[in-house]
Amino acid sequence: MKPRILLLMLSVVLAATCLAAQQNVTPDSKQEGLAIWARLKLMTQSEFQELLARAQSGDAASQYQVGLAYDMGKHVPRDSNEAARWFLKSAEQGYPPAEGAYGQWIRQSNNAVAERWMLRAAEHGDVSTQFWLGVAYDDNWFGTTDSELALKWYQKAADAGNPDAQVVLGQKYADGEGVKQSYEIAAKWFRRAAEHVPDLGGAGQGRYRLGQLYMDGLGVPRNYLQAYFWFSLWGPDAATDAKEHLSAAQIQEADKLVKDWQQQHRVSPEVEAAPMEAFASHQGVRTTWFNEVARWEQDGIRLILTAVVLEDSARKSRGVKVDLSSENARDQVYLDEQATERTRLALVEISDAVALTGMPGIGGCIGAKEFWAGYDWPWNKYHELNVNFCGDSKNRVLVLHGRGKPGSFQFPGKSPTVLAEILATAMQKLKEH
Repeated sequence: MKPRILLLMLSVVLAATCLAAQQNVTPDSKQEGLAIWARLKLMTQSEFQELLARAQSGDAASQYQVGLAYDMGKHVPRDSNEAARWFLKSAEQGYPPAEGAYGQWIRQSNNAVAERWMLRAAEHGDVSTQFWLGVAYDDNWFGTTDSELALKWYQKAADAGNPDAQVVLGQKYADGEGVKQSYEIAAKWFRRAAEHVPDLGGAGQGRYRLGQLYMDGLGVPRNYLQAYFWFSLWGPDAATDAKEHLSAAQIQEADKLVKDWQQQHRVSPEVEAAPMEAFASHQGVRTTWFNEVARWEQDGIRLILTAVVLEDSARKSRGVKVDLSSENARDQVYLDEQATERTRLALVEISDAVALTGMPGIGGCIGAKEFWAGYDWPWNKYHELNVNFCGDSKNRVLVLHGRGKPGSFQFPGKSPTVLAEILATAMQKLKEH
């Protein structure tokens, strides 16, 4: 039985799941936006000033990126109103991503204006906004629900290659929601979502859901090896049920297929790495200062958390390095200062939820929205630290793993509060340095 994950304060919950074994990689409509975000994070201050000059001269794409910078607090103080001002400048020139961004920003105060801008972005071909329009009409963002309009925009986004839309559309066919029920069509859409690399949320959900269909023989022939294959690509602990139906030789064969698939579908380090991790991998970058803040060792599983400063000839990056290791797995996660604080706040969120509702019980886990890969926040697309707090009041386990990487590391008796305090200490040491 798979752990139950409680996702706290989610505004959008996508139906979990889907996958498929194909060698051709489907382009992901979200990757362009992700690449822009990554470049902005890695940009030097002088490069940002050049970007700002282009924006001030009226370049719509640059105006949109400056809006993102204010939204993130990167190179400039974080200011959502200033972000919206730049999004609007760009949107008024007809730049589709900015039209969608401004529409989502203003929906908190004016639903009618939000709908108008999001419709403009979607009609101008912004695939991400097409998906979010589907969500909007499903979830009553504009004061009414409209399942037909929701389906229309999910279909457009799915046809254009958005994996999140492909998952939602597949689930609608699986459930017969607004369409004629068909597991065959559901499997087709789950498979298309599953083929995306890197996994920015929808692909992983596709892999898991397609594995479920192979387990149950719904829309596809029942095939436990295929189920094991797709579950394994989704996550290391997902394939337990399928594994029980396979011989040792079949498991060995499937493991080789998984490894080969992962090798053939490797993504560039700058796409899959968090910004500090990408910087650490650059030639000429060196560690100029470090301070070990915490070390846990339990039953052969180890965590070493170190405050670090990385530098090259042009720039400096400050943050935390988390080394995780066991007999069978090893991972290293870099969190810049912003990511460290974001992770600390998410740990506090988990602690507050436990205080309010208690532990989830045996087989259950509590996570936070910041740690769910399907939540549509840019940092969830990167290899950062993921945390779950599992068990009951007598048997509590803190489970850590690098997002998007195989292998989890379990620390019985540890709590989110303790880890949050350690991260706060690391931040303080960085400030004092």
